[in-house]
This record gives sequence, C-alpha cells and structure tokens, in this order.
Amino acid sequence: MHQLWPKQSFLRIFLLIAISFMLLVTPFSLYLSYLFSDHAYQEIDRFNEQMLMHTQRNIEFLADQLKNYSLNIYQDAHIQKWFQASEDENKGMLQNDALIALTKYMTNEPFIRSAYLVNTRTSSVIDYRSRKYTFKEFHDAAILRIIRERSDRFLQYIPHEVDGQTYQALIVPSSRQGVQYNGYLVLLLDRVSLEEYLLQNSEIEGIETFVVGADGGIVLGNVRPELADKLKRMPAGELGRYETSVDGQKWSVNHAKVPLEDWTVYYLTRMSNLTKETGKVQRTLLWCSALMFLLLLVILFWNARFTHRKFQLLENRMSELRQFVHSHKEIIRMEAVRQWLLQGKLKSINKQELAAGTSLLTHDRYYVAVLRIDHYGKFCENYSFDSRNLLKFAIVNIATEVVGRGGRSAVGVDFGSDHLAFVIGSNERAANELVPSVQEAANQVLYYLKIETIASISGTLDINDDFHQAYKQVLELTLLKFLTGERKVYEEKDLGAYSALVHSSDKDALLNQFLEAIRFGRKEQAEKRISELVRHLQGLAYEDCRFQLNLLFYRLYRSFGHLTSLDLDSKAGIQGFIDRFGDLSELEDWLVRESDSIIRQLSQSMNRSSGVKEEHVKEIVTYIHTHLHDPNLSVNDIADHVSLSVGYLRQLFKDHLQVTVADYILMSRINYVKELMETTGSSITEIAEMAGFLTKSHFFTVFKKVTGVTPNEYRKYVKVRQPDSNGGNG
Repeated sequence: MHQLWPKQSFLRIFLLIAISFMLLVTPFSLYLSYLFSDHAYQEIDRFNEQMLMHTQRNIEFLADQLKNYSLNIYQDAHIQKWFQASEDENKGMLQNDALIALTKYMTNEPFIRSAYLVNTRTSSVIDYRSRKYTFKEFHDAAILRIIRERSDRFLQYIPHEVDGQTYQALIVPSSRQGVQYNGYLVLLLDRVSLEEYLLQNSEIEGIETFVVGADGGIVLGNVRPELADKLKRMPAGELGRYETSVDGQKWSVNHAKVPLEDWTVYYLTRMSNLTKETGKVQRTLLWCSALMFLLLLVILFWNARFTHRKFQLLENRMSELRQFVHSHKEIIRMEAVRQWLLQGKLKSINKQELAAGTSLLTHDRYYVAVLRIDHYGKFCENYSFDSRNLLKFAIVNIATEVVGRGGRSAVGVDFGSDHLAFVIGSNERAANELVPSVQEAANQVLYYLKIETIASISGTLDINDDFHQAYKQVLELTLLKFLTGERKVYEEKDLGAYSALVHSSDKDALLNQFLEAIRFGRKEQAEKRISELVRHLQGLAYEDCRFQLNLLFYRLYRSFGHLTSLDLDSKAGIQGFIDRFGDLSELEDWLVRESDSIIRQLSQSMNRSSGVKEEHVKEIVTYIHTHLHDPNLSVNDIADHVSLSVGYLRQLFKDHLQVTVADYILMSRINYVKELMETTGSSITEIAEMAGFLTKSHFFTVFKKVTGVTPNEYRKYVKVRQPDSNGGNG
C-alpha cells in the first residue's frame, strides 16, 4: 500500500483533497436525491388528488344538471299533453308537437345521444330519431321492461345497451310509492362524449380514470377487468389513497365518492411511471454531482501540476490548432465527401464537419455528378503530377462555383484518377433541371483550362441513400460517350439500350481472362483468348454477335482507356467502329495488334526514366490515400489507373518505398485508424468502416497483429498517454 502512495508532493496533496471532496460530495448528493424524490412523490400525490377532486366535482355537477334538464323536458307542456292524451287523441298535432319539443331540447345538450317518450296509457313510444311505435313494434324492449318492472331505477343513471352500443340511461320521473304515471322520458347519454369530457386523463399513458357504481359496475371509463376486480375488494371511503399491485404492476389509487349518485371515482397512476421519471432525475442529479466532483478534481490537478506559463503555452497551441483547422476547412470538407461517396453512408463525424462548414446538408434533395477528363492519357503526358493536381483543383473550383448558383450547394473531390466527383444539394426536383448547370461547368472548364470533360449526373437522392452505388453508376455513365459518340451530360435515362451491356460487362469469364492476360503482359495467352473469343462469336446469331462486340470494345476501353486506339471522337460511336470490320477475321487481326500494342506500352513503362517512375509512385500513393476509405480498393484498380501491369506496379512500388502495395495500404489504414482514435470520439466500429475495413473481426485481427494491442486497449492507452505527453512537452 505504501508503494502505491505517490512520491510527488503535488500528487499527494491532490489525492488528499480529492478524498476529502469525495467524502463531502457523496452524502450531500445522496441527500439531495432523496429530498427530490420525496418532494416529487408529494407533489404527484397532491396533483393526483386535485385532478381527482376536479373530476369528482365535474361528474357531480354534470349528473345533477342532466337530471334537472331531463325534468324540464319531461314537464314540457307539449310532451305532457301527449302523455295525457287518449288513444284517439294521441295522433296528429299532439304527437307532432311533442316530437318538435323533444327535438328542440335534444339539440341543446350534446351529451344526449337519443331519447324516447313512453306513453303507458296508449302503449306507444316516440323515438326522437325515427317515429312513433307501439310497444310491440319498438326495438328497445329492454327499456320498456325496466319501466314496467324496475321503478326503483327511475331518475338514476343505469347502463343500457342498444344495438351493441352501451349508453347511460336516465328514466324520468322518479318513482313514488303508489303513484302511477301515464308517460316516461328516457334519455340515452353518449358514454364516449361523457368520458372525453369528464375523464380527460384516461388517454395519458400510465393513468387510468373511471367511475364505479354502487353495485361495482363500471359507469364511465375503460379499465382492465383484473384491475377492476382488485379494486372491488379494497376499501372505498369518502376520500382516500392507497397502493395496490396487479399482474406485477404497482398502482397508486386515489378515490372519492360522488354522494348524490353513490358512485366512486378512481384516479390510478402506474407507479413505474413515477419511479421512472423520478429515478431519471435522481440519476441525473447523481451524475451531475459526479461530474462536478470530476471537474473539481481536474481543476485541483491542473492547479497543482501546471503553472500560469504552461496554461499560456496551451492557449497558444490551441490558437494555432484553430488557425490550422480554419485554413484546412476545404480539405476537411472534401475528405468528408470523399468518405461519403466511397462508403455510401454519411458518418456522424462527417455530418458534423459538413454542417459546420457548408450549407450542403440544409437541402432535401441531393445529386452526384462526375466530370471525367477526356483523353486522360494525353493529359498525363502533357502535365506533371503536381501540375495535374493543380488543374484538377481548378476544375473543382470552377464546377462548384457554377453548379452552386441559384441556392444550390456543391462540394467536389478528386479521387486521384481521371475524374472529379461532386455532391450537390439542391431544391430542384429532377436531375434534368441541373443538367444545364453541369453542362455549363464542363464548358467553363474547357474555356478556361482547355480541358475536355465528359459530364454525368445521378437521379434525385435522399441523404440516407447509398451514395457509393450512385457514384459508381454516375461514373459508369461517363463511359456512354464511348458507346454513343455524343458529348453531353449523361443521365440515368441515357443508359437505355446500353443497360444490358453495362450491367453484364463483368460477367463474361472468357472476356475477363483476355483482359487479365493483357494486364499481366502475357502475349501468347492473350492471342489464345482472342482465338477463343472469335470462335465463340462465329457461333452466335448476328444480333447476339454485335452485342458481344459492343461488350468487348466497352470492356477494353474501360480497362485500358487511353492505351487503346479506339476512336472516341466519332459521332457514330462504337457502332461506327464495329462497321469498319468486313468479317471476324479482320476483327481477330485487329485484336491481336491492339493487345500487342497495349502490352508493349505497359512494358515500356519499365524502361522509363527515374523521374517518370517517381511520378508513377506519387500517383500511386495519392490514389491509395484518396481511396483508402473504399473497402474494395485493390492492386488491379491502381494498375488500371496508372496504366501499368500489375507485376511491374508491385515491383516499382517495392523498389521505391521498400514495402509492398498491400502492406502499404494496410499500414496506411492502421495509421488512419490511430489518428481517428486519438482525435475523434467516434466508435471503433465506425472508425473501422471509415478506414475501409470490410468487417469488424478482420479489423480487430489486423490491428492486434500490427500493433500488438486491441483497438480498445490502444484507445485506453491514448487517453492515459495524452495528459502525460502534454505535460512533458511543457
């Protein structure tokens, strides 16, 4: 124990004061939590009692008012005349006057759903909603039976069912011993309206309000049968409160009598709701106390550890950091959009960066646009690596300026290859409304930079859509210029007849083997595959043969681009190029020459000067870092981009950087993961996805193999190390 006690004086003082604060703060926080809980329960009980009394008074008032109103209806002169009339007199005007009088009263009271005038002298009934009936014809025989047999229930509210609907019935007048009446008024009260008006809290989660009659039946409200049965067995005085449990749930029960009707009003509150809310506030109080305690500890530590000079040094460093972040906002935004397009979904950290620096996320609709540099091979020959990057940066600035007009927002990114991608936030409902702006951007690039580009744009996207899939499709659209020969802004609708060609372009095994042979510089194998391709074409129908030729040239151009001799400027497009061949033997000769030419160009890269090789290495490294977030990044992709064979690319990279391409990609991803774990609060799973790892298990395995620790252990180590490293630098 003595060995654990720190030797530094400032740490000993800090620990003693920290323990003292803990002994003070802990009981104080617990006491505050208890006081709040007790006060909250008292306030809730008081509120429940007030709500109960309010409901009880409303019920008492309304019940009495409805009785008085029913007596007024009953005593109406026209209605009384109809009650007193004989069978012969009870026709014509008397009946009509009684019905009119009843209707007038009904329209003034919204709680009355229906009413009957029952004449026992003539055995007839007037239903205010329909017409006059004899007792035998009347549909509500149950109410007639109550009038004949249960005079004790007159001028009382009784539950009554008519046509499957339950009402509260009120029969007027009240019965007197030895007194017989010729007529009765029956009012059917709308229970739904009464419950909505009187039991307003019944719709609130965790609160049950209902009214029980003297016989234990439910007068108003809906309550579970097991809860009602439990309450019947509990005491019910004039006013009171108790707690009970039903099916494992604890309830707070407030009840009060309605004396005039001998009803009991129950106001139930589920205790779990109360304890949940009070518990939440209690936990908040405790967490706030703990946070306050930690803040006090931090303040004490800093006061003991650092001097004013070191605080000043920290402030200067923070100022430098803010200045650095401010000057690199554009880079941060581009990095966020690059991750968005490569991974498909916008991560929370990238969303924060874009929301803070742009208005891109304020729009409801989004589009992905691509400007592909035409004749990219010549572009690379005419400009050095650094010059190409500057020109691409200029293209991004021009395009975002042009497309961003009219209330739109646009952010462009360079993927280190032959195209620039843009995410556009707009209020336009369709992509064709953006086409003129994208076309103008391409025209401006041609005018100012003398660089021809092929433009394409996606359909409307939601922020939650897969932007990676949209980006890949839009990038594919720019290749339609090779098929059609047109220079325009390509949209999804332009895919048209070429849809089957594009979507099936990667599925032909023989064609894939032919392209792989060229890529790896295997001349004899390439010629063998050409012969097999031609034999396959000879066995096809004419239309199928042309489709396969389209597919062949499309894949050849997509794989090797500027290394091919395909004429992309012909207005007839790929169809005109196919028509140049008289028969398949001419095609076979051309394919042999073309494959030899591409292989020769790839092999010539090995004999270029060291300066050109260094340019290639720079371009490879840039491509890797701009596609680091793409989990599908491969050596083949890089080789296609720089127009080198896969084998030579691996050799060139290893000779210059003394590391393989695969290891360099892996180490770059691991270093990027470390940077994110040190500078962000993102979860480890999110960080792994942002760095381009396909699965969490693969990431954990690789990280442990490279660093010797798990990601969680590394993050803990960073948190412990950062304060010490800051102090040591001071």
